[in-house]
Amino acid sequence: MMKKIVMMMLLMGQAVFFLHAQAVKFEGVMLTGSVKDSATGKPVKKAEVFVRESSKKTFTDAKGHYSLIVFNRPDTLFVRHRKYHPANVKVKGLNNDIVLQRK
Repeated sequence: MMKKIVMMMLLMGQAVFFLHAQAVKFEGVMLTGSVKDSATGKPVKKAEVFVRESSKKTFTDAKGHYSLIVFNRPDTLFVRHRKYHPANVKVKGLNNDIVLQRK
């Protein structure tokens, strides 16, 4: 009887650990920041901010702000806009401000 109780406890502990690991795996991380013009410091609206390794992308709003939910924090964010040179930006934290240079 004691063996059955111990075995049940071990199985329940493994199940809880497995379910927790799965829940953590699917939680996203939100990267935020702003995109600005290098010459004027003004916000760049409608700039595309994306991660090459996934299909995750977003566009900046009228104030140049972006937010992007990713499941694995990338090393690099890529930014492009038709009036600016594309930029590759190393991710340093959850908030990353980006400066673009005009073509």
